[in-house]
Amino acid sequence: MNFYYQSMENCLIICKRLLESLKVPFTGKFLKEKILTHPQYPSLLSLSDTLEEYGVESVAAKLGPERLDDFPLPGIVQVSLANGTFFNVITAVSENMVSVFDEKGKQKDISRLDFLKMWTGVCLLVETKENATEPEIGQKTRDQRIIRGLVVLGVVSFLLGLGLGLVENGSSGLFLFYFLLKLLGLSISGVLLWYQQDKENPTLQKFCSGGKSVDCNSVLDSKAFQLLDGRINPSMLASAYFFAGLGLLVSSALFSMPFLAWLSMTTIPVVIYSFYYQGMVIKKWCRFCLLIQGVLVLEALAVLGGFLGRRAFFFSSWLVSFSFHWSGLGRRVDQTYAWTAG
Repeated sequence: MNFYYQSMENCLIICKRLLESLKVPFTGKFLKEKILTHPQYPSLLSLSDTLEEYGVESVAAKLGPERLDDFPLPGIVQVSLANGTFFNVITAVSENMVSVFDEKGKQKDISRLDFLKMWTGVCLLVETKENATEPEIGQKTRDQRIIRGLVVLGVVSFLLGLGLGLVENGSSGLFLFYFLLKLLGLSISGVLLWYQQDKENPTLQKFCSGGKSVDCNSVLDSKAFQLLDGRINPSMLASAYFFAGLGLLVSSALFSMPFLAWLSMTTIPVVIYSFYYQGMVIKKWCRFCLLIQGVLVLEALAVLGGFLGRRAFFFSSWLVSFSFHWSGLGRRVDQTYAWTAG
């Protein structure tokens, strides 16, 4: 990634992080449009003019290190790194530490001395006006809710009709459970696909990071999880796997079930390797990957349940409930609609 592209991406990410810190409502589409179409993009002026659209006043300044304790928070600062100059959002200052959103939008605590070494002194001081928000955001969010509601209603109606049809045709409870696993896997892989296209989404990023051992980006961007030079990634493979399986179940369950059962069993080596690679090689965990791996294991247990009887079925039912609760995905998914990313 060249420096110019990094600077362009940095401007958009930092503006998002500042608006989030100021608790100013925004949509990613409008924000991206305003920044990308600015004649001086990427620059401090492009950030200042874009913030003005949201009712956020700003003043560019150059301060000395002795003014750091008086810095109005949050604000934008320019830092000089080995690969160029970038913008950060400074959110807290203490005697020994400075908290920032760095050039990639990740929250970091930096020692005061290290921060002063890379800070150029250039900054953008900001202050929100009363009722600062994006123009016409109320109408935009209402339209989005209506569209999402129609989509959800359509999907729920389809699944309800499909489920009733399966019951009427005498499908077993184990088959229905296997069908729901495919649906759950498709949902999780769909959110993962969304995340890989919109890594700046605050809620998804919060879910994908936490503590020293949880970092989805480290796992997803590693060489072991990239095929054909990154053209194929885990989210694409998982989405294709669950989508194809769901399609086969819907179109021809009787004839496709033996093939899908065999396919479910062949995924176990992939699950084992993924656990090993995350836990032993890079020592980082991807929560979405763990959820997908959990669904794959449950599919295998459901297949075994067809041979071993009800105990395996009930055991797998308990496992899926536990793993879904542990991940916190249920409550996180609802939160992803709080902001609309570009």
